[in-house]
Amino acid sequence: MNLKSITIVIFVLILSEIVSGICTAAPNETISNAESPLILDGQVQQFQAPPTAVSSDIKLEHTLWSKTLDGYPLIAPIAYKDITFINTSSSLLAIETSTGNLKWEHTTPDDSVQISTPVIVGTYICYTKVDTLYVLEADSGQLAWFKKLQKDSENLDLHSMGTYDNLLIFTDHNELKAINVETQEEVWVNHQSMFSYSEPTLHIVGENIFVAIPGSIYIYNAANGETIKSWETGNIHSSLHIWGDKVIAVGTFGEVEACDIETGELLWKFITNENVGVARSGIAFSEDTLYITNHKDGFLYAISPENGNLQWSKQIGTPTFARRIFYVNSKPTYHNQVIYIGRWVEEDSSSSSNFKPLKGEMLALDSTSGDILKKYPIPKSFAQAPLIINGKFLVLPASGSSGDVVMIE
Repeated sequence: MNLKSITIVIFVLILSEIVSGICTAAPNETISNAESPLILDGQVQQFQAPPTAVSSDIKLEHTLWSKTLDGYPLIAPIAYKDITFINTSSSLLAIETSTGNLKWEHTTPDDSVQISTPVIVGTYICYTKVDTLYVLEADSGQLAWFKKLQKDSENLDLHSMGTYDNLLIFTDHNELKAINVETQEEVWVNHQSMFSYSEPTLHIVGENIFVAIPGSIYIYNAANGETIKSWETGNIHSSLHIWGDKVIAVGTFGEVEACDIETGELLWKFITNENVGVARSGIAFSEDTLYITNHKDGFLYAISPENGNLQWSKQIGTPTFARRIFYVNSKPTYHNQVIYIGRWVEEDSSSSSNFKPLKGEMLALDSTSGDILKKYPIPKSFAQAPLIINGKFLVLPASGSSGDVVMIE
């Protein structure tokens, strides 16, 4: 993938599927930072890839293994059994989590940023790229089947996916579809008023599917696709989470809204910074706190999900409209009273050049105060939020058109 091809990127971060925000799981359970993973945690925006880093020789403390990727890791990884799946601009990789060895690779003719977060359905792994849905055997990488999807030449459709029983449920332009992965049968289709242009927009809890499209939130029955209810929202259209009796989601400008799950009534709204324009933001949860970053002002915010009150805020990045020294570009990850977050750091802050070499840094912060506990140097720039697998960190440094995957403890 050349530099020009990555100037369009998914303007949303992949957030944790696990509402508690703790990314540990049983051996056969999927672990993800995806916004229904998350992600990889918006709108389509112009995005300039970071300059090629000069710190690729940095070795992380307690590095277990590292591997170079051919493509740019635009989507947060997911872990299943002892496999970590990484979807890059060029291919879907299955890497053994314990060793870093490549188990299999699925490459398609298209080298594109228009990809989705993979999901596990039974023994299959499913993902989309441009206008094609691919279904593969998760253990072997063998292609089971593929299906052409709708394509809009004027818009970059992003397919948000989830699973219910043996059904793959996903957005396809202005439709929500359910397909039986075993039989390839299209079980049901529900037409939406608008297409989804962010990923993720879909969250499944029990038999209910929560879908955000620009200006509205819909709840569908997962078994038959029937619309249960819907309500209008403000600028909210991505990063859905369920917190008790609330639906919490993020908007284009970094605002967070909580609505009553039964009535759709707006319960509270928190604006991270109303003066900074479009903000790449993502949320994570602890037991009693919501965490969100705003890359435009460089702040990490801790908010009460019950009432939307600010508990604390911490500036950990430089505002993007100012001179960039620290640039926060990942969502937070919560684990055991600690917040982990990635940022870019200029190698030489005294240089007058507009394109300074960047390295990465992962911060560990106290989840109750925002105090920095530790800094981890990361080779190259930070591409995605850290993924925690059985107490170990999986990070995705990247620069130019390629990246790395590194496992540390």
